[in-house]
Order: sequence, then C-alpha cells, then structure tokens
Amino acid sequence: MTLSVTSFFALSFDKPAHERDEIYWSPDKILSWGDFQGTPNYYCGYSAITSSGIEYDCKANGAFFTINVKSEFYKKESWVKVNGMDSVGLKHEQGHFDISEVYARKFRKAVSETSFSSLTIKYKLKNLYAVNMNAWGYEEELYDKETEHHKNMAKQYLWNERIALELNALKNYSTSTISGVLHY
Repeated sequence: MTLSVTSFFALSFDKPAHERDEIYWSPDKILSWGDFQGTPNYYCGYSAITSSGIEYDCKANGAFFTINVKSEFYKKESWVKVNGMDSVGLKHEQGHFDISEVYARKFRKAVSETSFSSLTIKYKLKNLYAVNMNAWGYEEELYDKETEHHKNMAKQYLWNERIALELNALKNYSTSTISGVLHY
C-alpha cells in the first residue's frame, strides 16, 4: 500500500532556492527586511506582517512511513512599510517565524509519540495538525497582544527569551523528517 498526504500545499523544489517564495526555518537563517517582498497594506495599522506556515508531507509504503514537517516564511506575502524598518521590528517579525518553528517542532513531537496504522495515519495526522495549528494561532495572537506589536520592549524581551527557551526545549525535534513503522 502506498499513501501520500500533503497538508497546506505542495513543496516546489524544482526552482533554485533564490527563486522560491519560501524560506525554510533554520537556526542559521535570520530574516532581513529584504525577505519581506510583499506589497505593504497602507490601510493596515501594522508596520510589518510576517506570513509563515507549517507544512507536512507524508509518504507511507508497506509497513513504513516518512513524514516531513517544515516551518516556512512566505516572502511575497510578508511585507514592511518603509517607516517600519528598524531592528526592533525585525526582531519581532523574526519572533513570529521562530514561533512557527516552535509549533513545527511540537507537531513533530506529537507525530513521534503517536502510533499509526495504514488505516489511521491520514486521520491521526490531520487531527494532530489541526490541534497544533489552533494552539499556534493562539500563541501568535498572544505574542502580538502582549508585546503590543513590539512596542512594549520589556514584554518583547521576555517573549524573545521564551521563544529561545522553547526552541531549545524542543531541540530533539528540530529535524524535519520523521520515519517510523506502521502498526497493524
């Protein structure tokens, strides 16, 4: 039996990295304002918007499965207004991308701790993904609310520390690929 499940959207690896819209999260990749290539919404009260997502792809063949989970930043959907290009704002936007990686790791952890069969893998993955996405959305809203979109420097500092601690606590789930055996 061969099963293939993709959530969010399919990866496009056929383009060179510099032509892709996505930036995959990496501890070595720090966002720059040049990564924000979308058109600013001047009717919006924010000075910048980070668009990011968590994608997974599952392939099952026979008794084995492989799941790839990636945290992505979407360059053409992320934007900044000229008057918002400061280092504090950029660190705040990096925080959004880092939070998406935290939740990618939480999803990988949940997947690693779940037993799958060929009959349940699709349903269980969709359920785990939905729960994770809901929690991630809540955390994103809380981040903006508490930091007042980076205007509250003390709260921003605390969040920067919190995000770094969460990434470190989940370092065992930093590898994008999870492989396992399907149980019957």
